[in-house]
Amino acid sequence: MMNILKNGTLENLKRRRKMGKTYMNLHIYIDLLRRLGIENPQVRKNGNWINSSCPFAKWTHEGGVDRNPSFGINLANGVFHCFGCGIKGHVSRIYNTWKNVTGIDDPSLKEFGKKELFIPTLFRDISPKKPRYINYIPFPIYTGKLFKKETVKTFSLRYDPKERRVVIPIRYYNNRVIALKGRYLGLDPEQPRYRFYKEFGGQMPHSLGVWFGYHLPINPDEPLILVEGERNLLKLWDVGIYNVWSAGGSEISNAQLKTLRTCEAKELVLFFDNDKAGEKAEKRIYEKLKDYMVFYKVKDYQGCNDPAEMVEKGVINKALKSIKKI
Repeated sequence: MMNILKNGTLENLKRRRKMGKTYMNLHIYIDLLRRLGIENPQVRKNGNWINSSCPFAKWTHEGGVDRNPSFGINLANGVFHCFGCGIKGHVSRIYNTWKNVTGIDDPSLKEFGKKELFIPTLFRDISPKKPRYINYIPFPIYTGKLFKKETVKTFSLRYDPKERRVVIPIRYYNNRVIALKGRYLGLDPEQPRYRFYKEFGGQMPHSLGVWFGYHLPINPDEPLILVEGERNLLKLWDVGIYNVWSAGGSEISNAQLKTLRTCEAKELVLFFDNDKAGEKAEKRIYEKLKDYMVFYKVKDYQGCNDPAEMVEKGVINKALKSIKKI
């Protein structure tokens, strides 16, 4: 199972990152089918393709029924094609195709296509609360050497020179910033290591089920690594390990558990900090989701406290080789 460090796996993840806006996930696809009139979509996956009954069948199939599910969408590039009736196109133009074929003008479908078809990861109804976004980040880009330039660019890391903090934008699934979290780099023991910049608005990510990094595409065919702090995720990205989410702490909310339950990954690697709080967080996740997902655990921390320290000491590969199924 554990091929996390194989070159093929890393290249696959890099390709998925480069897909950008044309990446779709299963949740978006199923929601789209419902909007096109299929009440209970029955889908099956075949490589990058997801197949189901054709939503245009009423107008294009003999008898108005797709008896052999022949409609598919390629999750990698957004192309759709029904091999039964020949309807094909791209999801970005699904509104126009629907209107031309059926004669039905559905404004909500048009709006859906604009806003949601290209969200890398979409988790609906995680929280009844409406997100409060931060539209402006009043800090310059971080130029220090704590993280690699590519990682800094990917996560738009900033720097607060007054408080000497790396500022980490925490993003909602739609890529909008909902919180700014600062990590202290100074030596004053009186300063908290982390703090949220609540003065700039936003809200606490936990209440919305947010995991740091979940706004980016994951590889659903590989295990998803769960870590505790944002720094752990950033350090793993530095060494080319991208299928990672950070809980942002050791307190796991019910909303975050629901996010995990609805994500594409079916295998989870628990890689929290090597202390009692980390152990408690891992236990909570496992107990709540063990009936739905396959779990693995890093057994050998190589004398380190967390993944970030392992990266810095050059022992991360050895640690990952100790992953065992729970």
